[in-house]
Amino acid sequence: RRENDVPAPVNSAIVDTDIEDNKGGENSEDILRNKSTLRRKKETPWKYQKFPFPESTYTLFITEHILSLPSLVGLITVVGSMMCLGITLKNELDNAEDGNKYGLPAGVPKEVRIAQFLGIIIGLLMEEEVPLGLELIGKCVQQHMSGGHDFNTSKIVCSSILRIAVGYMFLACLFLTVIQSEDVLDIF
Repeated sequence: RRENDVPAPVNSAIVDTDIEDNKGGENSEDILRNKSTLRRKKETPWKYQKFPFPESTYTLFITEHILSLPSLVGLITVVGSMMCLGITLKNELDNAEDGNKYGLPAGVPKEVRIAQFLGIIIGLLMEEEVPLGLELIGKCVQQHMSGGHDFNTSKIVCSSILRIAVGYMFLACLFLTVIQSEDVLDIF
């Protein structure tokens, strides 16, 4: 190995065996320098580890060939979700009237208003598609910049954008459904 080469990140088990099994004919100065470099690497963890993908149909777009049966199943699932959410969104938007853009019911008791606010808060907290999609894009970019990536970056980004689109569509449907409710049972 040349002096300018930076050793690749390794875990501590590999570091110990590499030092003990040094049969490269290096002199003692090189061994000490390499040992010191390896110790520093051992003390600072490699922060760009491979990240696991969530178990979902969106992952099929990343791990499988685009023209395969698993990708087709993922596509059917995403299209079905978007169609259902689109129908729901259209239905909720059809409740609008002149002067009442969102179809808010008048004269709703305070208990229902409180339940509406709680329903929106719970929905925002429970929805995970948008944060997960953004996290995957961030991890993908971080790993791509470090030089290590096993999957096509564009596949990860496209899959995450689909995930984010479904998440935002769900949140829009949730918002309109909750604010148009006239009874607590309609909300939950």
